[in-house]
Amino acid sequence: MEQPLARLKWYPPSPTAHSVSKPVNGLEKNGEPRKSVENSSNVKAAVSPQLWSFVEEHAELLEVLDRAAGGYQAEPYDLADKMIHEELNKHFRYEEEILFPLLGKYIGTNAGPIAVMLSEHKIIRDNHETFRKRLQDLKKHKCSESDVVQAFKPLESVLRAHIMKEDNVLFPMASSVMSEEDQNEVACRVNEEKQK
Repeated sequence: MEQPLARLKWYPPSPTAHSVSKPVNGLEKNGEPRKSVENSSNVKAAVSPQLWSFVEEHAELLEVLDRAAGGYQAEPYDLADKMIHEELNKHFRYEEEILFPLLGKYIGTNAGPIAVMLSEHKIIRDNHETFRKRLQDLKKHKCSESDVVQAFKPLESVLRAHIMKEDNVLFPMASSVMSEEDQNEVACRVNEEKQK
């Protein structure tokens, strides 16, 4: 019997995997409300509704990354730090403690997509720590704005690639291989965690 993973390849998806749509966090640019990168119909069509919260959180983070990508400005960089910190403390925890163990029953956890995602989580955490330290150093006048930008670039790059893999490969795969019961358990447990 062919394993579901045998048909899946890990490569960066098309940059059109997300589309622009709703305002996020009241951010504005040129007097106009900024629009978040929201799930395209492609992503939502491929991901079960029980997993949409993961994709929606990614869309909000991508919007913040877009705003910070233009070079150093205190507000976008501080917001990026805050949102990434939240991603690491909540979103990653939901994946690592809820989604991955349940998905692992179907595809294993020691190799393949879950192992790759866990490895990338560590890289993102390490890159965020470097970025956060540079932001603090800048506020203490111990480094330059360009040092902060140089710390942000690898973090932004790995986050974008990671989000695209999850939205376009991992979550659709989870939607197709996990039982409805396990998908519902993921949604319920994530919602319970968010209520705490």
